[in-house]
Amino acid sequence: MEDLPAPPPEWGIDPTLVTFFVPLLQPLGLPHGSTYTLGRDEVVPWLVGTAIRVKEELPPLEFEDGRNYVSLMIWRPKEQFELPVKPLDAASKVMSLVTGYDGESLDDDVNASIAPPQETGGTVISAVTPLLRQPAQDLEQAVSKAFDQCLQEMGLLIRAYAVQADDTTVPFLSRRNVYPIIPYALRNPFQEAPPRHELGALLVHEGVGILSGPPVELDQRGIQALATRVSRIKQGDLFHVASEQMHRASRAYLVEGDFAGA
Repeated sequence: MEDLPAPPPEWGIDPTLVTFFVPLLQPLGLPHGSTYTLGRDEVVPWLVGTAIRVKEELPPLEFEDGRNYVSLMIWRPKEQFELPVKPLDAASKVMSLVTGYDGESLDDDVNASIAPPQETGGTVISAVTPLLRQPAQDLEQAVSKAFDQCLQEMGLLIRAYAVQADDTTVPFLSRRNVYPIIPYALRNPFQEAPPRHELGALLVHEGVGILSGPPVELDQRGIQALATRVSRIKQGDLFHVASEQMHRASRAYLVEGDFAGA
């Protein structure tokens, strides 16, 4: 009698690890391949007494008490970039329209004053954690909750890095300012190599400020209102001050992910 194929896994009900691949919008000065494993307070029953290897050259992690964990690995894929960057190109084109100047000499002057094309490493963090799913919970909800746990631990690492490196360019991570689409992979941690992976993508937020399209142009009524607002700002109008504070709070929350500033 032929062996029947194994039933497909119930991801998150059966033992499952989820790996998120998180591209950072601002690179970190951390070594490629460095790992940081952070324990959490939750207990995962199927972790009790197990050992899981998160990186081939490292000893496996042992989980005698079954405590949950998040393991982070730094990836530094290399990308080529050249200066002048796109904003300067756009400004040069506008200047040529206004002045009739062809811009070629300007490009030569700028290129002579900057470094030649160089390599810069973006940063991607792969974050591994057990996927915990209740029987009545759908997979997307469980993946989203697991991502929140990873985001919390990534945020802790980035906060420590920003202070240690005195790097004021690195924003603290939140669910509002992380890249809006996060690829992920599911696998059974006890399956013999090569493990089977189930791939997916998590939509974290709508991408305001990151994947935004071109702005909606003001109509004539909006242009007239704009002139009125400019006049109110110059006069120190208190109603405009309140409106501007509301706008800044919305931007802090929706674009920058700065919940404290909102």
